Amino acid sequence: MPMVMWICFNIQSGIHRGCLGTPKAHSGHVRGVAIDSLNQQVITAGADCNLKFWNFKARKLLHTLTFESAITQILLHRDSSLLAVSLDDFEIHVVDIDMRRIVRIFRGHTNRVTDMTFSPDSRWLITASMDSSVRTWNLPAARLIDCFLVESPVTSLAMSPIADFLVTTHVDDLGVYLWSNKTLYDDVSLIPLPANYQPIVERLPGTGTELDEEFGDVKETANYKRRRYTLCCRQHCKL
Repeated sequence: MPMVMWICFNIQSGIHRGCLGTPKAHSGHVRGVAIDSLNQQVITAGADCNLKFWNFKARKLLHTLTFESAITQILLHRDSSLLAVSLDDFEIHVVDIDMRRIVRIFRGHTNRVTDMTFSPDSRWLITASMDSSVRTWNLPAARLIDCFLVESPVTSLAMSPIADFLVTTHVDDLGVYLWSNKTLYDDVSLIPLPANYQPIVERLPGTGTELDEEFGDVKETANYKRRRYTLCCRQHCKL
């Protein structure tokens, strides 16, 4: 296993400021790094199944959380101090970095999680996987509130600062897709989905004259694709 040690530098002067972990911080590949909003903690995630919390100034280890599977990536929402952690077993854990404990566990993906994004208010966590699904989790309720499938797995996703659009990119596709958040302009039920819910496959937005007509003077190109859609399309929910 590789021995990993974090080396800290001042990015303005280039002066060496110290190391995290001596002689090593993790015994496996490091899969993610995050720093809290107050520069008090550095959080590192490793393939050794460990999530480590370090004092930013003293560079001392504060706490270690050990998971049952290797960590693949992490995502920090600084305003809420919530850290999303995806694992090799396709589970997603949410960690409160102030309390340094797991507060939510989400299961449902059947293949590697490719990306995650929080809504601006941190009430939703949206995840994408190589199983071609996009799932929206309600964090306060700890439940799945939306799920749909796409023709090509999502490689990356992000939500706009005011939560009006979800942006996705896909395997073997150069397009950038915008999905409209219908909850901002329509009455959409956000009740949890049943355990036996079967998501439908949503065709990826196309380009051409039909989109020019739909969006008026908005110009569509082969590398910028857009369609009105909802993150919570309850018309497809068979309750």
